[in-house]
Amino acid sequence: MRTRVIEEAERLKIAIQVEEVGDMETLSRLNPLSLPRLYIGDILVASQNPPKAETITQALNGDIEDLKHML
Repeated sequence: MRTRVIEEAERLKIAIQVEEVGDMETLSRLNPLSLPRLYIGDILVASQNPPKAETITQALNGDIEDLKHML
């Protein structure tokens, strides 16, 4: 998922900061069946399966309303 987001951000020429959370305290609060998760901003973009490039683009561009219909 990380690679897809980085590639899409580069294609769109959007500067992003990627943070990977892997500490046990944070992960222990989540349902392991829903991992991995991808958030862009405060929006959950994907859970378990990698998102389509279109979904990443919508999230990076801030098209939240359009994104809600895709998820």
